[in-house]
Amino acid sequence: MATPTSLKSLVGEWTGSSSLNLGDWGGLHSSDSTLVLEAPHDGYAVVRITWSHEGVAQAGELIAAMNEDGEVRASWVDTWHQSGFPLPLTGTDFAVTGHYPAPEGPDWGWQISIRAEGETLALEMTNISPEGDEEWAVRCSYSRAQNI
Repeated sequence: MATPTSLKSLVGEWTGSSSLNLGDWGGLHSSDSTLVLEAPHDGYAVVRITWSHEGVAQAGELIAAMNEDGEVRASWVDTWHQSGFPLPLTGTDFAVTGHYPAPEGPDWGWQISIRAEGETLALEMTNISPEGDEEWAVRCSYSRAQNI
């Protein structure tokens, strides 16, 4: 078990903004956001995110590890819309996908990707319909923090 390779250079504190796409039923919402990425003992990565929705503080946490074959397994939990259990995700370095039950019909997919874009860090969460249609749900852009 190891820290996913692409996350190692991103360890630290980040500040920026988060955009939440609730689609036709809720529109777009933006807020300030923070991200803290840690890699304890090079065994795994912990990503902690804060944001707000309609003035209410929210938080999420992703824990991820990579095996020697490059497979990443992760777990996501948050305060805003979580079902009550962490969402298991699998993928590559670093885009992971899991599935969650819809109120009716087949399960939907949820993908989380994190990448460096020059001097910024981009985090994106994507909803994937049972038919495979993708729509972004969360987009965050961060710069290294001077002080959080």
